[in-house]
Amino acid sequence: MQKENNTALSSAATSRVRHRKRSNEVIPEPSKANGGKLLVDDNNKYKSMWIRTYSTVWMIGGFVLIIYMGHLYITAMVMVIQIFMAKELFNLLRKAHEDRHLPGFRLLNWHFFLTAMLFVYGRLLSQTLVNTVTSDKFLYQFVSSLIKYHMAICYFSYIAGFIWFILTLKKKMYKYQFGQYAWTHMILIVVFTQSSFTVANIFEGIFWFLLPASLIIINDIFAYIFGFFFGRTPLIKLSPKKTWEGFIGASVTTIISAFVLANILGHFQWLTCPRKDLSTGWLHCDPGPLFKPESYALPGWISQWFTWKEISILPVQWHALCLGLFASIIAPFGGFFASGFKRAFKIKDFGDSIPGHGGITDRMDCQMVMAVFAYIYLQSFVVREGISVDVILDQILTSLSLEEQQILVMKLGQILQERAKRSSETRPNHHRLPSALPPPRSHHDPNHLGRPPPHQTPVHPPRHHRLRLHASVPNFLTSNFQVTVSSRNPNDRIGVYYDRLVLYATYRNQQVTLRTSLPPTYQGHNENSVWSPFVYGNSVPIAPDFSAALNSEQASGSVFMVIRIDGRVRWKVGTFVSGRYRLNVRCPAYITFGSRSNGVSVGENAVKYQLVTRCSVSV
Repeated sequence: MQKENNTALSSAATSRVRHRKRSNEVIPEPSKANGGKLLVDDNNKYKSMWIRTYSTVWMIGGFVLIIYMGHLYITAMVMVIQIFMAKELFNLLRKAHEDRHLPGFRLLNWHFFLTAMLFVYGRLLSQTLVNTVTSDKFLYQFVSSLIKYHMAICYFSYIAGFIWFILTLKKKMYKYQFGQYAWTHMILIVVFTQSSFTVANIFEGIFWFLLPASLIIINDIFAYIFGFFFGRTPLIKLSPKKTWEGFIGASVTTIISAFVLANILGHFQWLTCPRKDLSTGWLHCDPGPLFKPESYALPGWISQWFTWKEISILPVQWHALCLGLFASIIAPFGGFFASGFKRAFKIKDFGDSIPGHGGITDRMDCQMVMAVFAYIYLQSFVVREGISVDVILDQILTSLSLEEQQILVMKLGQILQERAKRSSETRPNHHRLPSALPPPRSHHDPNHLGRPPPHQTPVHPPRHHRLRLHASVPNFLTSNFQVTVSSRNPNDRIGVYYDRLVLYATYRNQQVTLRTSLPPTYQGHNENSVWSPFVYGNSVPIAPDFSAALNSEQASGSVFMVIRIDGRVRWKVGTFVSGRYRLNVRCPAYITFGSRSNGVSVGENAVKYQLVTRCSVSV
């Protein structure tokens, strides 16, 4: 009896030893090709296909809706995807028994996650946030302070989490806790590296986010379809159901789709224009040479069979072929990596949030690789390097205070005058001093139904000035302006009601003229509206330093004024009329004195001249 017990104990011990030595890898059965059934041999493939198709339709529909809503909503979608991915990856190495002895340990993971999110998005969106709040002085100063101390805030937030982790260390739990700490940091690197590139692509233009993401979706769908109906040859052991037929069929389809889809998307300005602020309005901009069609003559043998003599192609379509090639050949290896990762942990999917597809991470494996490539390709081969006048003016208007801008104008005027004087001594009558700095870039804030639609609410004021300035003693300013304001509505379906518009001039953020009301009007589709009001300011008290600065600027040859328009607008689509929205227009005017050859003299201290400038508009 004792011998039998010893034998039983020895057998059990031997069994446990063998269990410890067992490999963690899932060994494929010899009877199954490549470790599992191919889709073409799966008896339940049609049930699986319908579940997968139903989920795909819903995902594509929601994706299209978010794309239609604009940059800010797409960025919010990326953030939500990040949270779900982090949640699925956090759960992979969690153990319920150990977590019960570590209260608050899960909360620490999310603390690091939010700190990383603050750091990444703070660096990505800092300039766009500044561009959004420039019209409000308090918000501008507050946001500027946050950006200045952004890295310090993120660092001390991380240090707080680091100290929190050290204080929660428990005996006999060190290995599990340090493993979770390392796993959390790896997740943050994986998730936020790709997401930072994704968000950067979004603000370069929705086109550069939508095209790569769509190519991955197309490749995934057609790899499934070709493998479903024709797949016979296994592709890679990491993914038993992947076949060469599906891989090749999806590659050809993706490259063709890239060329065609780039042509379709490239004709929509709101997809190709970069977003410089955090508003949700539609965009209008110069599409640039990449999105302007070029004609190519077809060979003679083609014109004999078809009526086409030439074909129109957007230059961006050639770049799309490179993206399509990467999406079909290289990006699937992100999916293979995820498959190997899941097999290492003996799981089928990262989650079950999407029926028929698995978790969010299962859908984002190839997207992560594609987003990084799209950004690198865009910055390396598409975006032109160099400094333009518009970029410099944007930096001046957003980074310098009003006083600093005025000092810059005066110093630049003095430099130009000195250069013109030296040039006139060597080559007389060949150069003329510019009358004003180039106009700043327009920042439109149009939107869609119920919110500001795609509309250029006044974008061309002021067109003509008739100006008289007189700073008297003690510290009174008399001014007289005539401004021509033009506005264009480029929409085919949306009309605009201007219920109330008032126009006035400011100097150093102080109103120096009375408010002049503009008549209410309705602006129909593709119509232009023009107003030519006079604005007056008689003996307006100003601060002593303003008076000295005005005299100094006028003596130096240029004065910086701002023409402002405030009002209420409504949008009309068919029979629907929206509620009233506030309209704020800011038009910088760099007024030149001294050289009356740039205008028409109309008095001792007045000049009539023409100045065309574009304005920043917010609704």
